[in-house]
Amino acid sequence: MIYLSHPDTLLKDHLSFTNETIQELLRVKKINYDLLDVNNTNFKEFMKFIAFTHDVGKYSEYFQYYIRTRKGSELPTNCISSEVKENYKEELKQHGLISGLVLYTLLSNSKFKNDKKLIFLGINSIIQHHGNLKRHDYLYKKPMLSE
Repeated sequence: MIYLSHPDTLLKDHLSFTNETIQELLRVKKINYDLLDVNNTNFKEFMKFIAFTHDVGKYSEYFQYYIRTRKGSELPTNCISSEVKENYKEELKQHGLISGLVLYTLLSNSKFKNDKKLIFLGINSIIQHHGNLKRHDYLYKKPMLSE
């Protein structure tokens, strides 16, 4: 199956582009790493986890059916199982929670496994990245990011 993140974008390309964008932002923005108790190199590695997992839930057949059946879409649906087509419900296309769980699993088996603050930051960001993303400034006395 060809997996899409958006009607005109391959999911694997979207995840790679997101990582490139994040890494560029990390290069040009000043980040207060002391507040995160992490060094520059580790934070860049941590953010790769975020970039490559933030939409991994879009690999679900439910999301793929949704993206192929949106208004105006002419994408084929013959790659979608009849079970998914017959039982599709709008809420089944949601991908934030499953993406957050994948991130948790990966981080829990990485060198970041004991960094509860980073794990919380990452999971919360992914789960809410299409909704009301809560500001994480309340965790710290100073802002994390500045121009």
